[in-house]
Amino acid sequence: MKYHTHFDAHNNPILISTRERLLKREKGYVWQDPVHECIPLIGKVQYSDIEVHHKKIKHEASSTRNLEIYKNLEKSGKPFTPRQTCYYLLGDQQKILPILLKSFIYDAPRAEICCEIGYHYKRMNNYAMALKWFQIAANLSPVDSAGFILQDYWGYIPNIESCVCACHLGDYVGAKIFNEQAATFKPDAAAIEINRKYLETILGQ
Repeated sequence: MKYHTHFDAHNNPILISTRERLLKREKGYVWQDPVHECIPLIGKVQYSDIEVHHKKIKHEASSTRNLEIYKNLEKSGKPFTPRQTCYYLLGDQQKILPILLKSFIYDAPRAEICCEIGYHYKRMNNYAMALKWFQIAANLSPVDSAGFILQDYWGYIPNIESCVCACHLGDYVGAKIFNEQAATFKPDAAAIEINRKYLETILGQ
C-alpha cells in the first residue's frame, strides 16, 4: 500500500513509498535489517490503492534507538548491508557518484537520483555540472513507482537549485527564470521570495 510519512504545511504528502502491509504467514516471510525493516518482494505481489497516512500525534523527543542498534551491530562485527550504509555521512565522496550512477542500470533516471548527483557536483563547487543534472531532474515527468517518491524533487528542488547554480555562474537572468519555475510548485516557499529580492537587486529591477 502507499505509505505517506511526511507532509507539508498544507497537509500534502511529500514523502511517499510503497510498504508491505498484508502478508500471508504461511509463506514464512522474514523481516530484513534491524532498522527500517523490509520484506523482499517475492511471491505474488498485489498493489492496492489504499493509502496509509503515518503521522505523529504529538511532538516526540529525538530518539537514539536506531543509532544504538547500529552501534551494537558494528560491535558484533556483522557487515552492514547497502541499505545500512551512507557514504555521504561517512564523508566518502569517492563512493557516492558510482552508487548513484549504478541506479540507471535498473531503471530510467529518477528526479531524486539526478538531484543527488547535482548535489554531489555542487559540493565540489562544479556548478556548471550541477546545473546540468538539476535541469535533467527538472524535465523528468513524475512517476507512479513502488519506490520512495520525494515529491519536492519532481519540480521544486531541481528548479530552486538550478537558480542557485545559475547565480554562481553569473547567469542571473537564467536564475530568475529557474526561481519562477520553482514557484509554480511551491509559491509560498520562503526561498522563492528571498531569491526574488536578491535577483531584483542584482538585475536592478
